[in-house]
Amino acid sequence: MSRVEKRFITGLEQMQTNIWQVYFDENSKKNCSPEWNHYDNSKKLTEHFENSVIVDLIECKEHEKADYFGVFSHDILKDLPFRENGLPFTPQNLEKVIGENLDIDVFAFQKRRQNKNIVKQAEHYHPGFLKMVKNILIKTGFLSDVPERIDNIILFNYFVAKGAVYERYVNELLRPAMKILEGMPEAYLNAGYKKLNTATIGRFTEAFGKPHYPYHPFILERLPSLFMQKYNYNFKHIF
Repeated sequence: MSRVEKRFITGLEQMQTNIWQVYFDENSKKNCSPEWNHYDNSKKLTEHFENSVIVDLIECKEHEKADYFGVFSHDILKDLPFRENGLPFTPQNLEKVIGENLDIDVFAFQKRRQNKNIVKQAEHYHPGFLKMVKNILIKTGFLSDVPERIDNIILFNYFVAKGAVYERYVNELLRPAMKILEGMPEAYLNAGYKKLNTATIGRFTEAFGKPHYPYHPFILERLPSLFMQKYNYNFKHIF
């Protein structure tokens, strides 16, 4: 791992971010921004994908080293071709927007998504998805069922939160959910995401014994939305 301290100053306020990008080979490393920290996941892949990285960084107390913390995939700058107040998504502009809204606890980057329930929607793409999520919510005691509406949408772990909020999410929901999924055989079935090339099949088989995408990453990426639905944090969609 490598770290780069970033500091943004606006008016009389002072704000620090600690943002990480996850890469898994030299090609994906090229997508990472030099303004952010880089996490080498080339030999650490698990069925939880970048969620394992999030847990590792929280355990290393990285979220305590700045005001706001986030963990993104290597290709986030390609995934978000949108603008906030005319500004394109870049590390500098993200810090600028955060610095202008320091009362916000959580910033997420799904401003244009309109679906009323991204958990129930996922059942159409990944059959059996909803039953697994309900099982996790009940076993963790987090919720008794999937809410009818999910207003604060987060996907792909594309969000930045104050350190204490992020830590609470990991300890209260993400980490217990990962443990439950590890004991759920149906979660290792083919989630039907997309056809893989030979190299990816080999990487997945070596890492967690399956030649396909399991359900884990698709379930886990929707947990932040459920967490935000339960708690009344100051939330803002940007970009």
